Amino acid sequence: MKFTNILSGTAIAIALSVAATAADAATVTIDFTALASGTAVTTQYPGVTFSLAGGLASGAPTIAYYGAGLSNSPKAGEYPTADSLIATFATPVSDVSFVFSNQGYNGANNYRVYSPSAVLLASGPLNGTSYTLSSSDIGSIVWSNGEGTSRSWTQALSKLSFTPGAVPEPSTWAMMLAGFGMIGFAARRRGAVKTSVRFA
Repeated sequence: MKFTNILSGTAIAIALSVAATAADAATVTIDFTALASGTAVTTQYPGVTFSLAGGLASGAPTIAYYGAGLSNSPKAGEYPTADSLIATFATPVSDVSFVFSNQGYNGANNYRVYSPSAVLLASGPLNGTSYTLSSSDIGSIVWSNGEGTSRSWTQALSKLSFTPGAVPEPSTWAMMLAGFGMIGFAARRRGAVKTSVRFA
């Protein structure tokens, strides 16, 4: 009985330890102004992929020549531009903040925040510099100049911070399975104990 209790306690401790490790995800901060102008950015940063959509341009987003950050253009911040710069996260993220440079406000610049299943979580105008998103479980962010297919404003993402959702590593999964196995073994062992009654 004592052994079973120790086994159960150990298994629960392992499971709690694994859960705490999985939940402890570090915040990622990317400073695009530190990169050389003309640098194409797609998958260099773990947990996030950058791309362009719509407008007259296609290809990889590129660091602008004027040094404001990651541009909505494949030509280092020059025309033609894409309508949207997109960040797609590998796992749902939270605690998102970003610094954005419009390079001129056209009244249509905007951002849209989506869940992993493409549900719109938040949106707003891009008419400032720093933004903090209250949404969690974020799957992607779209920064748009709002002009569709027309030749339009150049924008740039200067800085992006986010906290990725925890994905346990293989060794963590192994520990978790071991913990559950120990709990199952302890429960089976406890159920196998028979009570004998003696009559005088």
